[in-house]
Amino acid sequence: MGTVATWRASSAVVRLLMVNQFGVMLGFYMILPNLSAYLSGDLGLTAAMVGLVLGVRTLSQQGMTLFGGTAADRLGCRWLILTGCALRSVAFVMFAVFDSLLGIMTAAVVTGISGAVFTPATRTYLTRAAGENKLAAYALFNMAGNTGALFGPLLGSVLLLWDFQVVAAVSAAVFAVLTFAQAFMLPAQPREKSGQSVFGDWRYLLTDRPFLVFVVAVSVLFVAYNQLYLLLPMEITRVTGSAGSVGLVFAVMAVIGMVGSVPLATRVPRRLGRGRSIALGVALCGLAFLPTAFSGVLQGGRALAGGFSLDSVPGMLLAALPVLSATAILAFGHTIAISLSQEVAVSYAPPGMTGTYIGMFSMAAGLSAAGGNFFIGYLADLGKQHHMAWLPWSFLTLLGLSAAWAVSRMRHLPQQPEDVPTTVAANRPPRVEGSMPRNG
Repeated sequence: MGTVATWRASSAVVRLLMVNQFGVMLGFYMILPNLSAYLSGDLGLTAAMVGLVLGVRTLSQQGMTLFGGTAADRLGCRWLILTGCALRSVAFVMFAVFDSLLGIMTAAVVTGISGAVFTPATRTYLTRAAGENKLAAYALFNMAGNTGALFGPLLGSVLLLWDFQVVAAVSAAVFAVLTFAQAFMLPAQPREKSGQSVFGDWRYLLTDRPFLVFVVAVSVLFVAYNQLYLLLPMEITRVTGSAGSVGLVFAVMAVIGMVGSVPLATRVPRRLGRGRSIALGVALCGLAFLPTAFSGVLQGGRALAGGFSLDSVPGMLLAALPVLSATAILAFGHTIAISLSQEVAVSYAPPGMTGTYIGMFSMAAGLSAAGGNFFIGYLADLGKQHHMAWLPWSFLTLLGLSAAWAVSRMRHLPQQPEDVPTTVAANRPPRVEGSMPRNG
Protein backbone atom coordinates (compact mmCIF):
# COMPACT_ATOMS: atom_id res chain seq x y z
CA MET A 1 0.00 0.00 0.00
CA GLY A 2 1.43 3.38 -1.04
CA THR A 3 1.62 6.54 1.02
CA VAL A 4 -1.58 8.08 -0.36
CA ALA A 5 -3.54 4.84 0.01
CA THR A 6 -2.25 4.40 3.57
CA TRP A 7 -3.31 7.96 4.40
CA ARG A 8 -6.78 7.39 2.98
CA ALA A 9 -7.14 4.12 4.89
CA SER A 10 -6.25 5.79 8.20
CA SER A 11 -8.87 7.01 10.66
CA ALA A 12 -9.57 10.70 11.20
CA VAL A 13 -7.82 10.58 14.58
CA VAL A 14 -4.66 9.06 13.09
CA ARG A 15 -4.68 11.74 10.39
CA LEU A 16 -5.00 14.43 13.05
CA LEU A 17 -1.95 13.04 14.82
CA MET A 18 -0.05 13.15 11.51
CA VAL A 19 -0.88 16.84 11.18
CA ASN A 20 0.16 17.34 14.80
CA GLN A 21 3.54 15.67 14.18
CA PHE A 22 4.12 17.78 11.08
CA GLY A 23 3.36 20.92 13.08
CA VAL A 24 5.54 19.85 16.01
CA MET A 25 8.56 19.25 13.78
CA LEU A 26 7.89 22.36 11.68
CA GLY A 27 7.77 24.62 14.72
CA PHE A 28 10.73 22.93 16.43
CA TYR A 29 13.01 23.01 13.39
CA MET A 30 12.16 26.63 12.64
CA ILE A 31 13.95 27.60 15.82
CA LEU A 32 16.52 24.86 16.58
CA PRO A 33 18.96 25.38 13.66
CA ASN A 34 19.07 29.12 14.43
CA LEU A 35 19.32 28.87 18.21
CA SER A 36 23.09 28.34 18.48
CA ALA A 37 23.88 31.28 16.21
CA TYR A 38 21.47 33.50 18.17
CA LEU A 39 22.92 32.54 21.55
CA SER A 40 26.54 32.98 20.48
CA GLY A 41 26.01 35.97 18.20
CA ASP A 42 23.19 38.21 19.42
CA LEU A 43 23.48 37.28 23.10
CA GLY A 44 27.27 36.82 23.10
CA LEU A 45 27.31 33.54 25.04
CA THR A 46 30.49 31.49 24.96
CA ALA A 47 30.58 28.17 23.11
CA ALA A 48 30.60 26.38 26.46
CA MET A 49 27.43 28.20 27.57
CA VAL A 50 25.72 27.48 24.24
CA GLY A 51 26.61 23.82 24.63
CA LEU A 52 25.25 23.87 28.17
CA VAL A 53 21.92 25.38 27.07
CA LEU A 54 21.50 22.81 24.28
CA GLY A 55 22.58 19.99 26.57
CA VAL A 56 20.11 21.03 29.27
CA ARG A 57 17.31 21.02 26.71
CA THR A 58 18.20 17.53 25.50
CA LEU A 59 18.63 16.14 29.01
CA SER A 60 15.37 17.72 30.19
CA GLN A 61 13.49 15.93 27.42
CA GLN A 62 15.22 12.58 27.03
CA GLY A 63 15.78 12.09 30.74
CA MET A 64 12.08 12.63 31.49
CA THR A 65 10.29 10.63 28.77
CA LEU A 66 9.88 7.59 31.03
CA PHE A 67 7.93 9.76 33.48
CA GLY A 68 5.93 11.26 30.61
CA GLY A 69 5.09 7.80 29.29
CA THR A 70 3.96 6.56 32.69
CA ALA A 71 1.86 9.70 33.14
CA ALA A 72 0.20 8.97 29.78
CA ASP A 73 -0.73 5.49 31.05
CA ARG A 74 -2.05 6.81 34.36
CA LEU A 75 -3.62 10.17 33.47
CA GLY A 76 -4.62 9.69 29.84
CA CYS A 77 -2.89 10.79 26.64
CA ARG A 78 -5.13 13.64 25.53
CA TRP A 79 -4.46 16.05 28.38
CA LEU A 80 -0.73 15.38 28.27
CA ILE A 81 -0.64 16.10 24.52
CA LEU A 82 -2.44 19.39 25.07
CA THR A 83 -0.30 20.30 28.08
CA GLY A 84 2.95 19.47 26.30
CA CYS A 85 2.09 21.53 23.21
CA ALA A 86 1.01 24.48 25.38
CA LEU A 87 4.26 24.28 27.38
CA ARG A 88 6.30 24.24 24.16
CA SER A 89 4.49 27.38 23.01
CA VAL A 90 5.29 29.10 26.32
CA ALA A 91 8.93 28.01 26.08
CA PHE A 92 9.36 29.53 22.62
CA VAL A 93 7.75 32.78 23.79
CA MET A 94 10.38 32.80 26.56
CA PHE A 95 13.13 32.48 23.94
CA ALA A 96 11.65 35.50 22.18
CA VAL A 97 11.33 37.61 25.35
CA PHE A 98 14.26 36.71 27.61
CA ASP A 99 17.88 37.60 26.86
CA SER A 100 19.50 36.71 30.20
CA LEU A 101 21.29 33.40 30.74
CA LEU A 102 18.81 32.43 33.47
CA GLY A 103 15.84 33.18 31.22
CA ILE A 104 17.34 31.28 28.27
CA MET A 105 18.21 28.31 30.49
CA THR A 106 14.65 28.27 31.87
CA ALA A 107 13.26 28.33 28.35
CA ALA A 108 15.52 25.41 27.43
CA VAL A 109 14.32 23.38 30.42
CA VAL A 110 10.63 24.11 29.65
CA THR A 111 11.24 23.18 26.00
CA GLY A 112 12.69 19.83 27.04
CA ILE A 113 10.02 19.04 29.61
CA SER A 114 7.27 19.85 27.10
CA GLY A 115 8.71 17.27 24.70
CA ALA A 116 8.92 14.71 27.48
CA VAL A 117 5.23 15.33 28.18
CA PHE A 118 3.70 15.19 24.70
CA THR A 119 6.06 12.84 22.80
CA PRO A 120 5.30 9.55 24.61
CA ALA A 121 1.65 10.59 25.05
CA THR A 122 1.26 11.18 21.30
CA ARG A 123 2.89 7.87 20.40
CA THR A 124 0.80 6.03 22.99
CA TYR A 125 -2.40 7.60 21.67
CA LEU A 126 -1.34 6.70 18.11
CA THR A 127 -0.55 3.11 19.11
CA ARG A 128 -4.00 2.59 20.59
CA ALA A 129 -5.83 4.45 17.80
CA ALA A 130 -4.05 2.51 15.03
CA GLY A 131 -5.05 -0.92 16.34
CA GLU A 132 -3.63 -3.66 14.09
CA ASN A 133 -2.23 -1.09 11.64
CA LYS A 134 0.47 0.24 13.96
CA LEU A 135 3.37 -0.17 11.54
CA ALA A 136 1.64 1.80 8.78
CA ALA A 137 0.61 4.47 11.31
CA TYR A 138 4.18 4.77 12.60
CA ALA A 139 5.47 5.05 9.04
CA LEU A 140 3.00 7.87 8.28
CA PHE A 141 3.88 9.52 11.59
CA ASN A 142 7.60 9.47 10.78
CA MET A 143 6.92 10.72 7.25
CA ALA A 144 4.97 13.68 8.66
CA GLY A 145 7.83 14.43 11.03
CA ASN A 146 10.41 14.30 8.23
CA THR A 147 8.29 16.65 6.14
CA GLY A 148 8.09 19.14 9.00
CA ALA A 149 11.84 18.81 9.60
CA LEU A 150 12.45 19.59 5.91
CA PHE A 151 10.32 22.74 5.73
CA GLY A 152 10.97 24.03 9.25
CA PRO A 153 14.56 25.23 8.65
CA LEU A 154 13.54 26.77 5.31
CA LEU A 155 10.75 28.80 6.91
CA GLY A 156 13.00 29.67 9.85
CA SER A 157 15.67 31.01 7.47
CA VAL A 158 13.11 33.28 5.80
CA LEU A 159 11.81 34.58 9.14
CA LEU A 160 15.38 35.16 10.32
CA LEU A 161 15.63 37.92 7.71
CA TRP A 162 13.71 39.98 10.30
CA ASP A 163 15.22 38.67 13.56
CA PHE A 164 15.31 35.67 15.87
CA GLN A 165 12.42 36.96 17.96
CA VAL A 166 10.14 36.65 14.94
CA VAL A 167 11.27 33.05 14.42
CA ALA A 168 10.59 32.21 18.07
CA ALA A 169 7.20 33.97 18.01
CA VAL A 170 6.01 32.13 14.90
CA SER A 171 7.24 28.81 16.33
CA ALA A 172 5.28 29.55 19.51
CA ALA A 173 2.22 30.36 17.41
CA VAL A 174 2.46 26.99 15.63
CA PHE A 175 2.33 25.14 18.96
CA ALA A 176 -0.49 27.38 20.20
CA VAL A 177 -2.55 26.50 17.11
CA LEU A 178 -1.82 22.79 17.65
CA THR A 179 -2.96 23.08 21.26
CA PHE A 180 -6.29 24.73 20.43
CA ALA A 181 -6.97 22.52 17.40
CA GLN A 182 -6.47 19.32 19.39
CA ALA A 183 -8.47 20.67 22.33
CA PHE A 184 -11.51 20.74 20.04
CA MET A 185 -10.77 17.84 17.67
CA LEU A 186 -8.86 15.16 19.61
CA PRO A 187 -11.29 12.87 21.46
CA ALA A 188 -10.56 11.43 24.89
CA GLN A 189 -9.23 7.90 24.90
CA PRO A 190 -10.11 5.21 27.47
CA ARG A 191 -7.26 4.40 29.84
CA GLU A 192 -5.95 0.88 30.33
CA LYS A 193 -4.87 -0.32 33.77
CA SER A 194 -1.81 -2.39 34.47
CA GLY A 195 -3.16 -3.73 37.75
CA GLN A 196 -0.30 -2.50 39.93
CA SER A 197 1.44 0.63 41.22
CA VAL A 198 3.75 2.95 39.29
CA PHE A 199 6.78 1.45 41.01
CA GLY A 200 5.45 -1.99 40.18
CA ASP A 201 5.27 -0.97 36.51
CA TRP A 202 8.85 0.30 36.57
CA ARG A 203 10.08 -2.79 38.39
CA TYR A 204 8.43 -4.97 35.77
CA LEU A 205 9.92 -2.86 32.96
CA LEU A 206 13.44 -2.98 34.37
CA THR A 207 13.30 -6.77 34.68
CA ASP A 208 11.99 -7.29 31.14
CA ARG A 209 15.38 -8.42 29.85
CA PRO A 210 14.37 -9.21 26.23
CA PHE A 211 12.92 -5.71 25.82
CA LEU A 212 15.96 -4.03 27.36
CA VAL A 213 18.35 -6.02 25.14
CA PHE A 214 16.30 -5.05 22.09
CA VAL A 215 16.33 -1.37 23.08
CA VAL A 216 20.10 -1.36 23.59
CA ALA A 217 20.67 -2.98 20.19
CA VAL A 218 18.43 -0.63 18.21
CA SER A 219 19.72 2.45 20.06
CA VAL A 220 22.54 2.37 17.51
CA LEU A 221 19.97 3.74 15.05
CA PHE A 222 19.83 6.94 17.07
CA VAL A 223 23.60 7.17 17.55
CA ALA A 224 24.02 6.92 13.77
CA TYR A 225 21.15 9.32 13.02
CA ASN A 226 22.58 11.98 15.31
CA GLN A 227 25.68 12.23 13.13
CA LEU A 228 23.47 14.57 11.10
CA TYR A 229 24.25 17.08 13.84
CA LEU A 230 27.88 16.19 14.52
CA LEU A 231 30.21 14.46 12.05
CA LEU A 232 28.38 14.83 8.74
CA PRO A 233 28.09 18.67 8.90
CA MET A 234 31.73 18.90 9.94
CA GLU A 235 32.86 16.64 7.11
CA ILE A 236 30.88 18.29 4.32
CA THR A 237 32.14 21.68 5.48
CA ARG A 238 35.71 20.35 5.43
CA VAL A 239 35.59 18.85 1.95
CA THR A 240 33.67 21.70 0.28
CA GLY A 241 35.09 24.59 2.25
CA SER A 242 31.58 26.01 2.64
CA ALA A 243 29.36 25.93 5.73
CA GLY A 244 26.38 26.52 3.46
CA SER A 245 26.75 23.00 2.04
CA VAL A 246 25.47 21.56 5.34
CA GLY A 247 21.95 22.14 4.05
CA LEU A 248 22.53 19.44 1.43
CA VAL A 249 22.93 16.84 4.17
CA PHE A 250 19.63 17.70 5.81
CA ALA A 251 17.86 17.94 2.45
CA VAL A 252 18.96 14.44 1.38
CA MET A 253 17.99 12.95 4.74
CA ALA A 254 14.61 14.67 4.89
CA VAL A 255 13.60 13.91 1.30
CA ILE A 256 14.39 10.19 1.56
CA GLY A 257 12.63 10.02 4.92
CA MET A 258 9.63 11.90 3.58
CA VAL A 259 9.24 9.88 0.37
CA GLY A 260 10.38 6.50 1.61
CA SER A 261 8.91 6.21 5.11
CA VAL A 262 5.73 4.34 4.19
CA PRO A 263 7.00 2.20 1.25
CA LEU A 264 10.24 1.11 2.94
CA ALA A 265 8.78 0.58 6.39
CA THR A 266 5.86 -1.54 5.17
CA ARG A 267 7.15 -3.42 2.12
CA VAL A 268 10.58 -4.54 3.32
CA PRO A 269 9.17 -6.45 6.36
CA ARG A 270 6.74 -8.28 4.08
CA ARG A 271 9.70 -9.69 2.17
CA LEU A 272 12.23 -10.22 4.96
CA GLY A 273 10.22 -10.36 8.18
CA ARG A 274 10.54 -8.01 11.13
CA GLY A 275 13.81 -9.26 12.61
CA ARG A 276 15.74 -9.33 9.36
CA SER A 277 14.36 -5.96 8.29
CA ILE A 278 15.50 -4.27 11.50
CA ALA A 279 18.90 -5.96 11.21
CA LEU A 280 19.18 -4.77 7.59
CA GLY A 281 18.33 -1.20 8.54
CA VAL A 282 20.83 -1.12 11.41
CA ALA A 283 23.52 -2.67 9.18
CA LEU A 284 22.93 -0.01 6.51
CA CYS A 285 23.27 2.68 9.17
CA GLY A 286 26.70 1.27 9.96
CA LEU A 287 27.79 0.75 6.35
CA ALA A 288 26.72 4.31 5.56
CA PHE A 289 29.92 5.64 7.09
CA LEU A 290 32.32 3.68 4.87
CA PRO A 291 32.38 6.39 2.15
CA THR A 292 33.31 9.04 4.70
CA ALA A 293 35.88 6.73 6.29
CA PHE A 294 37.67 6.60 2.93
CA SER A 295 37.22 10.30 2.16
CA GLY A 296 38.41 11.17 5.65
CA VAL A 297 41.95 10.08 4.84
CA LEU A 298 42.14 12.67 2.07
CA GLN A 299 43.28 16.03 3.34
CA GLY A 300 41.33 19.00 2.05
CA GLY A 301 38.29 19.19 -0.18
CA ARG A 302 40.33 20.00 -3.29
CA ALA A 303 41.63 16.42 -3.38
CA LEU A 304 38.04 15.31 -3.96
CA ALA A 305 37.00 18.00 -6.43
CA GLY A 306 38.31 16.12 -9.47
CA GLY A 307 39.90 19.17 -11.03
CA PHE A 308 36.76 21.31 -10.72
CA SER A 309 36.93 24.50 -8.74
CA LEU A 310 35.22 24.29 -5.38
CA ASP A 311 33.63 27.61 -6.26
CA SER A 312 31.63 25.85 -8.96
CA VAL A 313 28.53 23.73 -8.41
CA PRO A 314 30.05 20.57 -10.03
CA GLY A 315 33.18 20.90 -7.90
CA MET A 316 31.24 21.32 -4.69
CA LEU A 317 28.90 18.41 -5.45
CA LEU A 318 31.81 16.14 -6.39
CA ALA A 319 33.65 17.06 -3.20
CA ALA A 320 30.48 16.41 -1.20
CA LEU A 321 29.69 13.10 -2.93
CA PRO A 322 31.10 10.80 -0.18
CA VAL A 323 29.20 12.68 2.53
CA LEU A 324 25.98 12.78 0.54
CA SER A 325 26.34 9.06 -0.27
CA ALA A 326 26.79 8.33 3.43
CA THR A 327 23.72 10.45 4.21
CA ALA A 328 21.60 8.65 1.62
CA ILE A 329 22.56 5.17 2.86
CA LEU A 330 21.97 6.29 6.43
CA ALA A 331 18.55 7.63 5.43
CA PHE A 332 17.54 4.34 3.79
CA GLY A 333 18.72 2.27 6.75
CA HIS A 334 17.07 4.50 9.33
CA THR A 335 13.82 4.65 7.36
CA ILE A 336 13.65 0.87 7.01
CA ALA A 337 14.24 0.19 10.69
CA ILE A 338 12.84 3.06 12.75
CA SER A 339 9.08 2.53 12.37
CA LEU A 340 9.49 -1.23 12.67
CA SER A 341 11.63 -0.86 15.81
CA GLN A 342 8.95 1.31 17.39
CA GLU A 343 6.27 -1.24 16.52
CA VAL A 344 8.31 -4.12 17.98
CA ALA A 345 9.13 -2.14 21.14
CA VAL A 346 5.43 -1.53 21.75
CA SER A 347 4.72 -5.22 21.19
CA TYR A 348 6.63 -5.99 24.38
CA ALA A 349 4.31 -3.82 26.49
CA PRO A 350 1.54 -5.44 28.52
CA PRO A 351 -1.83 -3.63 28.63
CA GLY A 352 -1.69 -0.47 30.68
CA MET A 353 2.06 0.00 30.14
CA THR A 354 2.27 1.13 26.52
CA GLY A 355 3.28 4.67 27.45
CA THR A 356 5.83 3.43 29.98
CA TYR A 357 7.52 1.23 27.38
CA ILE A 358 7.45 4.01 24.78
CA GLY A 359 8.92 6.40 27.35
CA MET A 360 11.76 4.00 28.16
CA PHE A 361 12.43 3.44 24.45
CA SER A 362 12.62 7.22 23.87
CA MET A 363 14.76 7.81 26.94
CA ALA A 364 17.24 5.09 25.96
CA ALA A 365 17.39 6.48 22.42
CA GLY A 366 18.09 10.02 23.59
CA LEU A 367 20.64 9.14 26.23
CA SER A 368 22.50 6.74 23.92
CA ALA A 369 22.60 9.42 21.22
CA ALA A 370 23.95 11.99 23.68
CA GLY A 371 26.54 9.62 25.12
CA GLY A 372 27.42 8.33 21.66
CA ASN A 373 27.96 11.84 20.34
CA PHE A 374 30.31 12.63 23.21
CA PHE A 375 32.41 9.51 22.60
CA ILE A 376 32.39 9.89 18.81
CA GLY A 377 33.40 13.53 19.19
CA TYR A 378 36.30 12.35 21.34
CA LEU A 379 37.31 9.85 18.63
CA ALA A 380 37.11 12.61 16.00
CA ASP A 381 39.45 14.81 18.07
CA LEU A 382 41.77 11.86 18.67
CA GLY A 383 41.81 10.98 14.98
CA LYS A 384 42.60 14.57 14.06
CA GLN A 385 45.50 14.72 16.49
CA HIS A 386 47.04 11.45 15.28
CA HIS A 387 46.22 11.80 11.56
CA MET A 388 43.59 9.03 11.72
CA ALA A 389 40.60 10.82 10.25
CA TRP A 390 38.99 7.46 9.51
CA LEU A 391 38.74 6.57 13.22
CA PRO A 392 35.23 7.83 14.17
CA TRP A 393 33.72 6.66 10.86
CA SER A 394 35.20 3.18 11.22
CA PHE A 395 33.92 2.95 14.78
CA LEU A 396 30.40 3.83 13.63
CA THR A 397 30.57 1.16 10.92
CA LEU A 398 31.74 -1.46 13.41
CA LEU A 399 29.06 -0.38 15.90
CA GLY A 400 26.29 -0.64 13.31
CA LEU A 401 27.34 -4.04 12.04
CA SER A 402 27.71 -5.38 15.60
CA ALA A 403 24.23 -4.15 16.52
CA ALA A 404 22.78 -5.65 13.33
CA TRP A 405 24.35 -9.00 14.22
CA ALA A 406 22.90 -8.75 17.75
CA VAL A 407 19.41 -8.03 16.41
CA SER A 408 19.62 -10.92 13.96
CA ARG A 409 20.56 -13.28 16.81
CA MET A 410 17.73 -12.26 19.13
CA ARG A 411 15.55 -15.19 20.02
CA HIS A 412 12.81 -13.35 21.89
CA LEU A 413 10.42 -11.20 19.89
CA PRO A 414 6.71 -10.87 20.68
CA GLN A 415 4.73 -11.46 17.51
CA GLN A 416 1.49 -9.69 18.28
CA PRO A 417 0.15 -7.51 21.12
CA GLU A 418 -2.32 -10.23 22.05
CA ASP A 419 0.61 -12.42 23.11
CA VAL A 420 0.92 -10.45 26.35
CA PRO A 421 -1.19 -11.17 29.47
CA THR A 422 -4.25 -9.16 30.45
CA THR A 423 -2.53 -7.69 33.50
CA VAL A 424 1.08 -7.08 34.40
CA ALA A 425 0.59 -9.02 37.59
CA ALA A 426 0.16 -12.15 35.49
CA ASN A 427 3.11 -14.12 34.20
CA ARG A 428 5.74 -12.47 32.05
CA PRO A 429 4.68 -12.00 28.40
CA PRO A 430 5.24 -15.24 26.49
CA ARG A 431 8.07 -15.02 24.02
CA VAL A 432 8.48 -16.70 20.69
CA GLU A 433 11.17 -19.32 20.97
CA GLY A 434 13.51 -20.09 18.13
CA SER A 435 14.61 -17.70 15.42
CA MET A 436 12.88 -14.39 14.85
CA PRO A 437 9.68 -14.83 12.84
CA ARG A 438 9.88 -14.23 9.13
CA ASN A 439 6.39 -12.83 8.80
CA GLY A 440 5.94 -9.17 9.65
